[in-house]
Amino acid sequence: MSRYLDLTFVQNDKIKKPTDCESFSEHVPCKGELMMKVPAVMNKYCPKCKTHTEHSTSIYKKGAQSPMAQGARRMKRKTKGYGSFPKQIQKRFAKTTKKTVLKLKCRECGYTIQTDGMRLKKVEISRV
Repeated sequence: MSRYLDLTFVQNDKIKKPTDCESFSEHVPCKGELMMKVPAVMNKYCPKCKTHTEHSTSIYKKGAQSPMAQGARRMKRKTKGYGSFPKQIQKRFAKTTKKTVLKLKCRECGYTIQTDGMRLKKVEISRV
């Protein structure tokens, strides 16, 4: 299933055609790529409907952290009392971008598919 068949790549405010380092079927972000425009409605395969249907596009956002989760309880116990911070604080970061995940919601049945994360500085959903 080619996920990036109908995406447009924008570099320095100019629409880019795919070159040898990237193609619309399998996108590998090239050095210097700043932004990717994603259409608000895509025609994708829905595994629940078992056919190609229109999907509305949105960007995945992380939910609120639970204060009663095991990791939060463990960290609270570690930092309690006197003494220095129990874990190292990261000062140098290797990556300059975060992975962006697209949520595709089927307009027929409401089933949601998530794409694999893409390393991009900015993703813009273009409403047509």
